Amino acid sequence: KEFVNDSTGTTLVYTDAVSDVNVSGNAQWVDPIKAHGLPPKCKYIDEWRGQLILSGSLTKVNTVYYGDIENPEYFPPFDQSFDLDRKITGLKALDNVLYVFKDHSIDGVTGDFAEDSFQVDKLSREGVGCASHATIQEVQGSLFFLSERGVYSINNEGLQQVGSNIEPKFAVNNPFSFKQATAYVWTGDKKYILFMPVKESGVDYSVDLTSEIYVYDYFRQAWLEWANYNLIGGMAEKNGQLYKASRDTLTFSKTRIHKILQNQNQYDYADHTDAILFSYKSPWFTEGEPSIWKKYLRCKIHSYDTSVNDFENDSFSV
Repeated sequence: KEFVNDSTGTTLVYTDAVSDVNVSGNAQWVDPIKAHGLPPKCKYIDEWRGQLILSGSLTKVNTVYYGDIENPEYFPPFDQSFDLDRKITGLKALDNVLYVFKDHSIDGVTGDFAEDSFQVDKLSREGVGCASHATIQEVQGSLFFLSERGVYSINNEGLQQVGSNIEPKFAVNNPFSFKQATAYVWTGDKKYILFMPVKESGVDYSVDLTSEIYVYDYFRQAWLEWANYNLIGGMAEKNGQLYKASRDTLTFSKTRIHKILQNQNQYDYADHTDAILFSYKSPWFTEGEPSIWKKYLRCKIHSYDTSVNDFENDSFSV
């Protein structure tokens, strides 16, 4: 029977008629194998094989925590973590490997957290690490991320530089704030979008108009550069449409959400203000049909003698 105590002045009394002896003899409570500890406060979170993975604690910067297999929200305080050699800057699971990023190196964790049996291997010794956790995105079976040297990818086959064409942008004395960089994969348009913010003078949390956006079209394997966007608040995709969150550079308390237009006109990718002007010309060897591949077998050179028509005096070089 259910009793509802919803009137002022009424009381509800529960009577325990079972003796303590009988309770202890038929106890249903069983101590858990592992303590049901609360998850630590961390900046980075991911899921791997049904278990939550946390890292980025302010007090233990080089520690990775993982939840209990039976209860993913529980983090036993003593036996569900391991330490690495340096401060962790991001983590992401891909296939059978948990990639743990540091500022100048990458570790790969394999094994079984459920059985507390795993190993940690060094995957990057070239000084390449992750500069911003918000730039780690999965693209066609690889993890793209921003390092201090530019954009790289990593998977089971190893580490590879993706942004060699824009590498000069990340040279010494660049103005970017790497820790505030954000990235997103626009799957509907097959693009990896990287926003590189530049701090305003004397301000730690905002960006100015000199921030830049580099876009990798992984279908065409080409880098593009966008303008007039503030993507520091992040991006999200819904029904093939890309939404972005900007933050007012003057009053940081204001956050605005915009949708990138796809009307196939001059206002697309213009942030609702100015169109981005561009021109495109195909090279001479397309002969007006760039979609048709051509294989040239020979080259003919026509020369005209402008003097006495005997080709004895005028010369040319090829």
